[in-house]
Amino acid sequence: MTFGLIASAFFLGLRHGVDWDHLAAISDIAATQNSPRRGVVMSSLYVAGHAAIVLLIGTVAIVTGRNLPGWADTLMGMVVGWTLIILGVYVGYTLIRHRGTVPLRSRWMIVLSGVRKGYIWARSRLTRKASAPIAHSHPHSALATFHHDGDEVGAAGRLPQHSHHHVHDPDHEPFTDYTPATSIGVGMLHGIGAETPTQVLVFLAAANAGGSLAGLAVLVAFLVGLVLANSVITVGAAYGFFAANRRSWVFTGLAGATAVVSLFVGTLLVMGQDAFLPALLAG
Repeated sequence: MTFGLIASAFFLGLRHGVDWDHLAAISDIAATQNSPRRGVVMSSLYVAGHAAIVLLIGTVAIVTGRNLPGWADTLMGMVVGWTLIILGVYVGYTLIRHRGTVPLRSRWMIVLSGVRKGYIWARSRLTRKASAPIAHSHPHSALATFHHDGDEVGAAGRLPQHSHHHVHDPDHEPFTDYTPATSIGVGMLHGIGAETPTQVLVFLAAANAGGSLAGLAVLVAFLVGLVLANSVITVGAAYGFFAANRRSWVFTGLAGATAVVSLFVGTLLVMGQDAFLPALLAG
């Protein structure tokens, strides 16, 4: 029975790793980086954050022999439900607005984007006066491959050094891009979802059948499947395999189906009717 549970946990991890949210979040993270290598690194941080929170929840459940408290399941079900509704509305709206082209955004980043806009609105109301710009000067490198202010290119394509200044706005708008902390944080948030109780039940079943070691083995198998699936998506997204198909009919069909499923699943979660959801959809 333990071997069967380990195999089931591994495939459950693989399945969980290819959820729409994971596809969207990893593609979104990779698309905002300036190189494929950095895209792999940042997306891997997302995977690490996701795996870490699942490891924490699973270990606590196995050691204590208890599932998540009922109020935690209810609260996270509501949160996940509303974010799924937001995702469904967003995807449906952008399908119509952009005529079939939907920029990938995970539901958590949509929420963070809303927080950012709210922050900007609140700041504009509280601080009416403009912030003083910051200016600094520095010499332009002679090895630069571009120039401005009409400088002539010197011998061997080099530029003469000169000094100029840049003006920066000191006010930084949060949540405009993915940082290492943001990537890990979004991954951790994705680790707490509507499928978490289902996952924990698998770990608890293994622990009850073969003890804590069996439960931990099942947990590790699940994480291996999860990380493996996410790693494949990470490499593909970082090197543009997903971006190349953003305008294809396949992507449009997937986006439309995602909008419908997200609205359906989100509504059931908000209404507390998640018992009607098959495990494949609740993630």
